[in-house]
Amino acid sequence: MTTLLPSTLQHRARRFALWLALAAPTTAFAQNQALPAGLDYARYTWDAAPKLHPVSGDEAKQSAVVLRDLSVREYAKRPYDGQMRLYRLVHKCIRVNSTDAIEQYNKLIIPLAADAQLLVMKVRTVGPTGRVAETSGANLKELKDEDGGRGYKIFAIEGIEPGGEIEFLYTTDEDPHSFGREMLQSDVTMYDETVEIISPAALIFEAKLYNAPANTPAPQDSLSGEKHRIRVHLANVPGVHNEAFANVRAKLARLEYKLAYSGNRPNVRLFTWAEAAQALHERIYTVSKDERKALEKYLKTVKLPAASASDPMAQVRALELAVKTNFSLNEGAPMDITSILKNRAASEFGFTHFFGALLEQLHVEHDLIVTCDRSDAPFDGTFDTWNWLDHYLVYLPATKQLLTPGRPDFRLGMAPADWTATSGLWIKTVSIGDTKSAVGVIKEIPALPAEKSLNDHIIKVAFAPDLSSSTVDIKNVLGGYHCQPFQPYYGLIPEDKRTELMQSIIKPCVPDGVFTKLQTTNTAATDNPIDNPFTIDATLTSTALVTRAGNRYLFKAGELIGPQSELYQTEARQFDVENDHNRRYNRTITFDVPTGYRIRNLADLTINAQAGPTTAAAAPVYFFQSGAEQKGRTVTVNVAESYQQIYWPKQDFEAYRAVINAAANFNKVVLVLEKE
Repeated sequence: MTTLLPSTLQHRARRFALWLALAAPTTAFAQNQALPAGLDYARYTWDAAPKLHPVSGDEAKQSAVVLRDLSVREYAKRPYDGQMRLYRLVHKCIRVNSTDAIEQYNKLIIPLAADAQLLVMKVRTVGPTGRVAETSGANLKELKDEDGGRGYKIFAIEGIEPGGEIEFLYTTDEDPHSFGREMLQSDVTMYDETVEIISPAALIFEAKLYNAPANTPAPQDSLSGEKHRIRVHLANVPGVHNEAFANVRAKLARLEYKLAYSGNRPNVRLFTWAEAAQALHERIYTVSKDERKALEKYLKTVKLPAASASDPMAQVRALELAVKTNFSLNEGAPMDITSILKNRAASEFGFTHFFGALLEQLHVEHDLIVTCDRSDAPFDGTFDTWNWLDHYLVYLPATKQLLTPGRPDFRLGMAPADWTATSGLWIKTVSIGDTKSAVGVIKEIPALPAEKSLNDHIIKVAFAPDLSSSTVDIKNVLGGYHCQPFQPYYGLIPEDKRTELMQSIIKPCVPDGVFTKLQTTNTAATDNPIDNPFTIDATLTSTALVTRAGNRYLFKAGELIGPQSELYQTEARQFDVENDHNRRYNRTITFDVPTGYRIRNLADLTINAQAGPTTAAAAPVYFFQSGAEQKGRTVTVNVAESYQQIYWPKQDFEAYRAVINAAANFNKVVLVLEKE
C-alpha cells in the first residue's frame, strides 16, 4: 500500500493502457475536477474530531505503529468526458513514538505519474496532549524529488511530536492500470489494513495474496449494485526487520491484481501468458524495411568471425562485444533500430529488439525470456499478471547460456543474479510456412553454478629471519559475479582509481600491508568473467601479521582469508535463506615454519561444517572445509568453501549458519609459534 517509507522502497508498478472498447478517446485533462458522485468513497472523509488512539505498552515501545491503512482503487468513467479512469483513495494513520520514527515518516510520498491529478489531499497531526493541527494540500510544502522526477510528489509534514499521530488522506485521478500491486507489510506493525478494488460490471478483476498471515481468506470477487468488488482486510500484520541472506522485500505481504475479463468478451481471459508471448514476440521481432537495411549495413561494419560448428557462439560473442562497447543504455532512447544505430543508445527493451533482430539475421537459434527481479517479487507463473514482465534475457540452446541484451556490464553466460533462480516467460519462435509466431511457456531460469563465480586465493608467506615482518604474495582469481562489476569497464577506469580499486580488494587479507607489487591480468573488454577470470597478483610487506608474546610469536594465519560474515543472531529466523548467487572460495596458504620454532596449535586450522545431502551420491550444497599439513618445515593450508544452492529453508537455518560461521571462526585462528 502507499506508505511514507523512503522512495527506494516504493513499488514501481508496471503501467499498461486499459484495453477496453467502452473507454472513450483520450481528451485534455481537466484541472480541479470534482470526484464523480457515483464513486463508492466519493463522500469518504476522516473523523471530524480526532483523538489519540489507545496503544498498549508494547506498542508504545515500538518506533511506530500503523493504526489504519485504507487503499481503494475504483475504476469509473469520468463524468464530463466518459473516459475510463482510476480513482485511488489512500487513508493512513500512524503513531510515532520516537525521533527516529518522525525522521522516517515526516515526508508524504505520493506516486503520481504525468497523466494523474491530485484531487484531494489532507494532512493532520495529533500531538501527545491531543492538540490537532491540520494542513490542506495547498499549504503543504512540496519537496524536490531527488530521484529525478520518477513520478512522485513529496510533501513535508511538520509539527510531528513523539507520542503523537500522523494522519493523511488523498485521492488521485489517473490512467487506469490493468495490473497492480499493493504492499501490505513494512518494518512496523500494521493494524486495520483494507484494500478494495472496485470496477464496473463490465470489468472483472482477479487478485492473489502473497506472504499474508496464516488463515487470511483468499480474495474473492463479488458483484453487487452493478459493481464488482474485491476486498481484503488484515487486522494485524507484524513488522519485519532486515535479515542477512534474505530478500526481505520479496517476503513482505502483498496483493497482486489484474484485469481478467471484460463485458465484451466475458468468457475470454485477458492478458494471458499466451497473449503476452505473442505481443512481445511481435514487438521485438517485427522489423521494418528501413530497419532491415540499417541492420544489414551495420553488420557489414562489424568484423564477425565465420560461423563454426566447433565454436557456435563465436559470432555471438563478437557481436555482443561490438554492441556493448559502442552503445549506451538510456531508458529514454527511441526503440526503433534506425534510431538506435543513429544515436548509439537504447533502452533495455530497445537493446532486446536490436539483439533479437541481429540474432535472427545471423540465423542463431535462441529463446526470448521475460522475467522480473526476484528481490522485488519472485515470478509466479500460476497468476498471469504482466506485472512480472520487466526484464529481458536471451537463451542460446546450442551452449545452454544466457545473454543479457540490455545490460552492457554483463557478458555471454551471465545475467543479473536476481533475474535468475526464478521463473520467467520463455518465448520460442515457431514457423508455419512463411508465417512466424510464438509459443510461451513458464520455466525456471537457471542460476550460474558456484564454480563459475569463484574467488580463489593462492597465498605464500615468508617470515623475516627475526620474525619482525612478513612478505606476503597473493594471487587472487576472481570470476563470475566477483569481477563482473568492474571487469567489463576496467579499461575505462583512470589509472589511479584502478590502483585504488585493486588494493581495496587485496588489502583486507593483510590490513597493515604495504604494496611492493600489484599486477592484473584478463583486464580487456574482450575478457569474459566466466571464461577469463580477472586476476590480481600482489606482494605486500606486513609488520602486524606476526606479533611477539613473551618467548612465543603469534601468527594471524586466519586473517589471510579476509574478514568474513558472521551470523550470531539471537532472534528467531524470519525468512528462508536466499543467496544472491552461487559462489565458491578456494584458498591455499603456504609458509615455512621459522628455524628453531614449532607450531603448537596447527590443528586449529582444521574446520569442517556442511549443510545439505551428505550421502555418497550427493555432496553437501554448502560447506566450509579447511585443514593443514606440514612436510618438513613447509606448512600447506587448504580451504574450500562453497555455496551451491540459492534457497535454503529456515527450518534448517542452523546448518547454514554453521557454514557461514565456520569461515568467520577460521578468520580468527592465530597460530602459536614456540621454540622447539
